[in-house]
Amino acid sequence: MERDIKIMSYQICPKCQGEGKVFEMGGTMPTGECPVCRGRMIIDESTGYPPQTEKDKYKVTFREKK
Repeated sequence: MERDIKIMSYQICPKCQGEGKVFEMGGTMPTGECPVCRGRMIIDESTGYPPQTEKDKYKVTFREKK
């Protein structure tokens, strides 16, 4: 029996540099939540989307090959 294992890997959000917030040009106060990572500070390397929940960061899925 062979198993296909998918481990999600994440990277720091390139838009907010892992802050989860965006700043106005030259500003020091955040203007809102980052539109790329939606405030989660990381994105999935393969999809470019943030994890759906906090637990998804550590999710490992097993799919049996037939």
